[in-house]
Amino acid sequence: MVVEGADANLLRELMRAAEPVLMDAIEKQLQQLKEGAQKGWPKRQTRTRRDGSIREGTVSQSSADAFVTTLKAQQGGKLAGSVENTAQYAWAIRAGSRTPSITAGGSAVPVRKGGRVADVLLWQPAKKGAAKLTKIIADQTMKRLKRHG
Repeated sequence: MVVEGADANLLRELMRAAEPVLMDAIEKQLQQLKEGAQKGWPKRQTRTRRDGSIREGTVSQSSADAFVTTLKAQQGGKLAGSVENTAQYAWAIRAGSRTPSITAGGSAVPVRKGGRVADVLLWQPAKKGAAKLTKIIADQTMKRLKRHG
């Protein structure tokens, strides 16, 4: 079961009423993940061949603007949050191996040459964020046990 639309908003508000600290932490983590990925995401550049000539590129599909954040209720009382880049080629994007990749803001993409951008900007921070959320859940559970036990 995936809850979407108006039902998702109602569920989110019910969860916020029941667990405000946890919902704030989840939403903050998802927002930070999305903003960090967008900030570091490369923009299409003019590419050069090994001989130095300019390679004609195709029109950019702006994958940096294709981020979607979701928060879903699943069977068994599970809550799943995610940030994804919906561009069909997003996972295949690699940092430039000959020419450094740059962001829309003009800074260097924080990914080693030839590295997968989605892995560094989405997956690795998501794992760190999950660890932070686990700690918050544990802390909230201990506070609840102390109040009732």
